[in-house]
Amino acid sequence: MKPLTALDIYVIVNELQPIVGTRVEKVYHSGSDLTFRLFNNRLKTVYLRVKVGSYLALTEYKEKNEKPTNFAMLLRKYLNGYTLREIRQVGHERIVDLVFEKEGDKKILVLELFSKGNVILCEPSFNVIFALKRQFWADRKIQAGKKYILPPKVFDPFTLSRKTFLDMLDRSTAQDVVRFLAVDLSLGGLYSEEVLFRAGVDKSKPLNELTDSEKKDIYTTLREILISIKNMKLKPQVAIREDKLVPLPFDFLTFKGWEKKYFLTYNQAVDYVGTHYKVETIKKKAVIDIDKEIRKLKRVLEEQAERIEEMKIKYEKNKEVGDWIYKNFTSLQDTLNKIHELREKGVSWDEIKEKNLVKRIDEKNGKVYVDMNGEEVKIDITKSLTEVAGEYYDKAKRAKAKIKGIMNSMEEIRKRLSQIEKTKETKLKRVEKKLPKKKESKKWYEKFRWFESSEGFLVVSGKDATTNEILIKKYMEPNDIVLHAEIAGSPFTLIKNGKEAGEKTVEEAAIFTASFSKAWKSGYGSIDVYWINPDQVSKKAPSGEYISKGGFMVYGKKNYLKNVPLELAVGFKDEPIIGPKSAISKVSRFVLIKPGDMKKKDAVDKIRRKLMRLVGEEVDKDSLSRILPSGGIKIEK
Repeated sequence: MKPLTALDIYVIVNELQPIVGTRVEKVYHSGSDLTFRLFNNRLKTVYLRVKVGSYLALTEYKEKNEKPTNFAMLLRKYLNGYTLREIRQVGHERIVDLVFEKEGDKKILVLELFSKGNVILCEPSFNVIFALKRQFWADRKIQAGKKYILPPKVFDPFTLSRKTFLDMLDRSTAQDVVRFLAVDLSLGGLYSEEVLFRAGVDKSKPLNELTDSEKKDIYTTLREILISIKNMKLKPQVAIREDKLVPLPFDFLTFKGWEKKYFLTYNQAVDYVGTHYKVETIKKKAVIDIDKEIRKLKRVLEEQAERIEEMKIKYEKNKEVGDWIYKNFTSLQDTLNKIHELREKGVSWDEIKEKNLVKRIDEKNGKVYVDMNGEEVKIDITKSLTEVAGEYYDKAKRAKAKIKGIMNSMEEIRKRLSQIEKTKETKLKRVEKKLPKKKESKKWYEKFRWFESSEGFLVVSGKDATTNEILIKKYMEPNDIVLHAEIAGSPFTLIKNGKEAGEKTVEEAAIFTASFSKAWKSGYGSIDVYWINPDQVSKKAPSGEYISKGGFMVYGKKNYLKNVPLELAVGFKDEPIIGPKSAISKVSRFVLIKPGDMKKKDAVDKIRRKLMRLVGEEVDKDSLSRILPSGGIKIEK
């Protein structure tokens, strides 16, 4: 997609203000794409994508994590754990500053969204720490250790008064009015054409031909658009025509007739278009050599089809001549005999020509040309008429043989083309798995710990007192089964529709409950777990007693599972997953863990390396750490 204009960036930066206060968890970098994973308790996890030299926007699309680049590792080193304190556009430039802070230490990440673009990490004094690219111009340089200097300042149209507008018009050397708006007033082409279209002024009109009325209409229209942007009166959308997509913050009259797709925010529109073009680029790059070969083979097929048509004409014409010679054999033979007789009598060729026995004579090559239904037919008078007819038939046979040969060749090429197209389809399917996918809305149970049992039942556990309380009060239903370990500090667990579940699911839910109880941190190898029906769970305490947050009273018979082992399988399905071995093994290869002496931090690194070898995917360290139980870990061989 085309880079955003400064007006677009103004809208984007305003829409991004709610993410101020989020903390950097991870930075990803690939080519010209930079993505920040940000988190806070209010928004949870959000992703900010920067397309260097083009745009920035919150993204709703999830990508496969690749091995981090050196630049990503540097940004992680300096920014992980830092809080985003400010997002600001620099004047009317296509430059955005992201200000990060941690324990009083500030860092400023400068995003240049023009030309080839750049990303520069600076100290608060704007001394450059490092940059994505070292760049040098006559008036500025971007290099570690040097002061970051802004490019030459452009005009800010938000400050435009009628007098300034008219003065700038008089002084401008622009070739026409659209260039004046786009360059002198820094509107860019898209907004300049929209202003002129609404004002009813021809965009190619020279400045010195503008009437006072047209100048007034242009200024008034421009101010109306700027006020709408300033007040964020938007109607975010994507204009679509064939394979062209354009994000727009409001209705553009210049895009009337285009298909429209509307969004809640301009960020979403920009993200939609940016991701679309990214996907198309990835697909094209993946099959560029294959497409080249396909085009080549199709071109050969077209040439061969043309060659077949030529050979068909040649076959039909030569056969027609051969047939015609035999049909008119006697008269043709008489004519040839007369010519031979005259020559034997010493009559010159010029005299024979005057007799008009044939259409014309080529005496040097021994050929005469006779009329066949208005067309000339060449006959070699040094040969018999039978031989001449035979030569025409031979030419027809050769043409027919060539047609057969070309058709056989075309069949081989079609087979080759079919194989290549299947290869392309297979490659695109592999690429499809790595393409950005729109993140699905979180399911209610994703706020808790959960897994799907080997029998296909949803099992959900609380993470702490608060989520225990929410799980039981809000999500427990009559057909569920409730589990709890026989220890203080156990989660409550629900098997949704658990009354229909088999023993295997109950066993797996018990392992999950035991493993995420305090028993893990205490180093137990096993513990008893019981299950009950929902109507046995109550928040009502006996008289004189108090039930703390996350706690519940259990009445009636408890159904015990004795000596439930504490062990969990860590697998990967788009992201790290965890659960009982028998459930996780259904969907992923896994690393088996038990309570042990290894510190969680060290265990995370080892599990991650082992899991990546098993599944062949990049595993996010923070995501992995979040799903593991508290306490020491032993990694099974």
